[in-house]
Amino acid sequence: SMQRAVQVVAGWGLRWAQMVPNPIRSSNRASLHYFVEGIVQKAVIRFYDAAGSLLYSTDQSPIPGRNEVEWDLHSRSGDALSNGVYFFRITLEGSGRRAMKTGKFAILD
Repeated sequence: SMQRAVQVVAGWGLRWAQMVPNPIRSSNRASLHYFVEGIVQKAVIRFYDAAGSLLYSTDQSPIPGRNEVEWDLHSRSGDALSNGVYFFRITLEGSGRRAMKTGKFAILD
């Protein structure tokens, strides 16, 4: 009989990320929820408009498991966002590795 050596590598990375609520209705804040596997030094969270202009960015030191970043839906210059489609990108960095996810959300007031 043949024997196989199976190496189990602990998970590392970003399992999922989503805006809550989505779509955003008559609210002045929303949260990006994301799930981290393994030890991550830094999470870089960026929000963009449909044209790709950076609206807001922040860094976190996430814990393994569920994490959350709240945003008041204002641009860096203080303008409230209008109705439309927006994007987030979250990048994890740690142990010489990087993982990224991009997602879409809408504001419908």
